Amino acid sequence: MTKDPQPRFTDEDIFSPVYCRHCHEHTPRTVIAQYHGFCLVCISAIYYADTMIGRCRECNSTNLHQARMTVTCNYCGHRCSTSEMRLARLKGQTLHNRQEWIDQVRPILFEVDSAIGVEAHVSILLGPKNDVRETIFDIGTWDHVTFSIDNIVAAANAVEATKIIMAHNHPRPFSSTPSDLDVETAARLLGYLGHRGIQIVDDLVVCRGSSGPELKSVMNTRRFKDQIRGY
Repeated sequence: MTKDPQPRFTDEDIFSPVYCRHCHEHTPRTVIAQYHGFCLVCISAIYYADTMIGRCRECNSTNLHQARMTVTCNYCGHRCSTSEMRLARLKGQTLHNRQEWIDQVRPILFEVDSAIGVEAHVSILLGPKNDVRETIFDIGTWDHVTFSIDNIVAAANAVEATKIIMAHNHPRPFSSTPSDLDVETAARLLGYLGHRGIQIVDDLVVCRGSSGPELKSVMNTRRFKDQIRGY
């Protein structure tokens, strides 16, 4: 009887690996197709490591298990929201203009808004040439999100960032415009961060429009401009 040849790993297997959920054995897709998705080592279900999301931010492993809106590293146990990991992929990129940063922020906040229905706050720290130096992601509750401005300033100083793009979502159906609290907070942060050498490039909010969620700028509202003149 001729022995079956050893299964070979293709480029797809290498760059988008498939692992066993329990024993973490890296298995070729040809074997998975032949044995209907069971690991030959421990005979349990196979899952994909989503390399489009990336690696564990703690131990750099690609052996990740994805469940709903969180990703868990199977080696170090670090848990991270998928939105946070997508945001982290922006590091090193350059956001040349407003449309580019809107295009990057919108899908992340829309995902949080539609999938789990809570508020989330995004901070993108930029260098002088609009290169992304660091990203910060905070998850809140259905009606508010809390973020630490001291952590943002510390992170900006650590990576020598001079600009910041902020954004958050309003999952509530009645919030069709940035709230008065959004306007007041943005105005206060503009002065606070300005004294520390950090420019707020934009402050975006996902609101409820007539045709669905829309991304609006707090800094483009008349209320914000009136608030700034008041200071």
